[in-house]
Order: sequence, then structure tokens, then C-alpha cells
Amino acid sequence: MAISNHNQWVVSDAGHSGKVYFWDVVTGELIRILTSPTGDHLAFSADDKQLAVGSEFGEIILWALPAQLR
Repeated sequence: MAISNHNQWVVSDAGHSGKVYFWDVVTGELIRILTSPTGDHLAFSADDKQLAVGSEFGEIILWALPAQLR
């Protein structure tokens, strides 16, 4: 789980399901689901424009977040 630097979103993974969930901090609403082959570790960039998704095997995927999430 990770919280965006602007405290707008929480992201969580669903273990090995390959899904990353974006939640609105204020409303608690699920706003986006991304599919990722990894998902054990999550971190936002300092400007919240990217999300790093890493696995326990050292794989890292860097997502450019859609404009509607920024």
C-alpha cells in the first residue's frame, strides 16, 4: 500500500492477482484498477505523476499515471 505525496490517493495491490487499486482518500471510492504483472511493492514519484510497482523478484514497472488521476 502507498499514499500519494499530495494525500489524494491510496494504492493497494491484491497480492499475486496482478491488480493495483487506486482509492480516493477523501471519499473512499475506488477510482481506477491497473493490471500489472507485479505488485508486491508500490511507491509514488515525488510529483505523483508516476507509480513504481515492484515485485519480490526485483522486477520494477514504472507507470505514467493518467491525467485524470493527477
